[in-house]
Amino acid sequence: MSETLFDYQTRLRDEEVLYLLRAIATGLGIAPFPGVAEPNAQTPPLRVVEVEASEPAEDETMDVSTRTNRNAWSKLDTRCGELTDLRTYWFNRVETTKDKKAAERARAEYVNVRRQYGRRANALYRLLARGEIEIVDGVLYDLRSGVRAPWDASLFVTK
Repeated sequence: MSETLFDYQTRLRDEEVLYLLRAIATGLGIAPFPGVAEPNAQTPPLRVVEVEASEPAEDETMDVSTRTNRNAWSKLDTRCGELTDLRTYWFNRVETTKDKKAAERARAEYVNVRRQYGRRANALYRLLARGEIEIVDGVLYDLRSGVRAPWDASLFVTK
């Protein structure tokens, strides 16, 4: 009986896996398959390739203008957290409502809440860029009064 293409591919994959396992075990300095006789299959000789350790990455400061480092404002600002919860609520309401008028109202509320969150997040990014607020160990601090004070979301109002 001849070997099918599927059986051939499976055998090749199994041999490759065994080859890689042997290479890893040899690289770690342990016996590849302790207590198991090596198969008589002709596998290529194992070779260990030395890899140079890469240099540690330099600490890059956050560039607020491009916003490469996003912040989870919903965890830092209580109003953003409320807006995130409302956004989820209205999104689910749009999906589950059968009445078309109610769905349209829910969709409008969803868009409104999403825009409010976006405006607030953008304003917070601008304050962060100007150095008027700072984030230390996951806590938001207000520096606008000249003293580092915990962030009070009720004192910051956006349109």
